[in-house]
Amino acid sequence: MARHHPDQGARGGRGVPAGEPGDPRVPGGADRPRHRPPDRSRLRRTRRAVLHRQHRIGAGTPGGHPVPARPRPPARRLLRPPGRGQRQRAALRRARRHDALPGVGVDLLLRRAGRHHGRADQSRRHPDAVERPVRRRRAAGAGPDDDPPRGATAGLERGGRPRPAGGAAPAEGRRGGGRSTVSGRTTRKAQPAPGRRAATCDVRGDGRRCAPLNEIVVRDPGSGAVEAYAACSCGRRYPLPWTTRARLLAFLPGAGLVTRGSGTIAATALDQLVSRTVWPADSDRRFAKRGVVPVGTPVLHEPTAPAPLITTGLVTLALHMSSVMRQARGIGLAGNQVGVPVRVLVHKLGTVAPETLVNPELLRSSGTWEYTEGCLSLDVPETAARVLRPRTVLVRAAGIDGRALVMMADELFARVLQHEIDHLDGVEYVQRLTGPERARVYQVMRDQGVDVAVMPPRPYGGPAPR
Repeated sequence: MARHHPDQGARGGRGVPAGEPGDPRVPGGADRPRHRPPDRSRLRRTRRAVLHRQHRIGAGTPGGHPVPARPRPPARRLLRPPGRGQRQRAALRRARRHDALPGVGVDLLLRRAGRHHGRADQSRRHPDAVERPVRRRRAAGAGPDDDPPRGATAGLERGGRPRPAGGAAPAEGRRGGGRSTVSGRTTRKAQPAPGRRAATCDVRGDGRRCAPLNEIVVRDPGSGAVEAYAACSCGRRYPLPWTTRARLLAFLPGAGLVTRGSGTIAATALDQLVSRTVWPADSDRRFAKRGVVPVGTPVLHEPTAPAPLITTGLVTLALHMSSVMRQARGIGLAGNQVGVPVRVLVHKLGTVAPETLVNPELLRSSGTWEYTEGCLSLDVPETAARVLRPRTVLVRAAGIDGRALVMMADELFARVLQHEIDHLDGVEYVQRLTGPERARVYQVMRDQGVDVAVMPPRPYGGPAPR
């Protein structure tokens, strides 16, 4: 090791005394070492700090005016609420920052994020989600016109598979893979929340759990507001996928299906028709429930006419039909079942879709499903029968408030819609029967004195047998 010469400077060069020309501290020194490039990020931070200080004291310009601050870019606005993954990543970022709370670990922050933004807030945060209605227990009945019995299988085997007529394997409809078919294309079907066990459904029965069977889209023609959701048969609601919502909206026209009106000739004629033909609620006739038109009446076996407008008389008719349906302990009622030949129906599944449907139109159907049906217009013992109908139907209608609806219905709701639309077309449910069941029911009606000549067989998928 070389010894330090006393004449060398404390910070001098190689053997050159301090202050001599060879000292690198002297400008122009011969042995001046190489310097590192300037730290530009440090320079930027220093310049930013100086400008900030000048802006605060008002000395940024020769005139003493502050230097204007650089405007911040506008905050990005999210189109939809953050998901669970985004909340977890934000919690991780907070945990890794230097200003994180002392003693708070990553797991605790993740649990807080999942608990604070749980599914209890999803119905309020999601733009298309709606609150879940309170489920009500239904009284026992005997068919689509009656309340479904609590826990009744209603033609279903265990596991939710329908029992086919004659042992034939039914078409699965939309039961495969959680997908539905709309307009010939496959779209995703609403699914229950992941990680959450669905509750047992009292309406579906047989211990099966709630599921988003029915897909509903409602649009207000005035404001253009759209309400879209999926619902179980008991009324429990789920969010509807955007793809399914777009497919269903394609079946709705730009304008409303039926408009509200009063004072016109058409509105006056409709109100007079309703007041002239409606049956009183206390009328009691043979073969029918109180206030309901019995089989054999001409208005029950003829197609009805669409309502041109939604008038005060039509609203009064809907209220009257709803009262008669509940008085008779039914689950659905058509307009001609109270004597009015207008295309309007009411149903008791108001938590699934609007209770009153004006001018309903069946667009598509798929699959098969067997279910026990009865009728308020055919109150004859031993006439309830198992009818094989399509499992899912696509129906377009208007609400009593003028909003347009399109519904992809399944199971019970689809069966109620098909039963009541058949009534509006002048078809009784016994006309859809086939095989030994049809022979049995028709023989019972003949024995009770019912005129079966007005109800010729009209089964699905072929001409009526002789």
